[in-house]
Formats: sequence, structure tokens, C-alpha cells
Amino acid sequence: MLNQKEKIEFLSEYLSLKNNNYADLIKEELYIQIFDFENISFQFIEKVKTKREIIDKIEFVVSKVVLHEHEAGINNIINEYL
Repeated sequence: MLNQKEKIEFLSEYLSLKNNNYADLIKEELYIQIFDFENISFQFIEKVKTKREIIDKIEFVVSKVVLHEHEAGINNIINEYL
């Protein structure tokens, strides 16, 4: 089980990984919202316990953005699901 600091560090590392696809752009936006603008609280981090759960949560949000970006906008989706 990861502590809060380890979760945040892993989240930062995971969002910075590049796969040369559209998801990279969404993960960059997530990074900016979470770490640069601090628009997202770390409440969701408290709910996850493992690196796998962090990855799953981020991939879920990325998929929501891909599917619904044209309807709701990236920031609205991020705020709703994180």
C-alpha cells in the first residue's frame, strides 16, 4: 500500500509517460490541471491504494474525455471524474 506522497509521485510520473498518441495530450492536460493549476483536489488519491488503481482511474478519465470531449469539454470531464 502506498502512502499519500508515493501516490502523488506515481501519479506525476504516470501522467508524464509518453505513448505517442492522443491520450498523451489528455494526460498532459490532467497534469496541468492537477499539478500546475491545482484545480483538482487530491481526494481521489485518498481512495486509491495501489499504482494499478491510479492507472485505472487515469485511464478511465482519459477514455471519458475521448468519448465525450465534444459534448462537455475536457475541464468539465476532469472535474466530474477526479
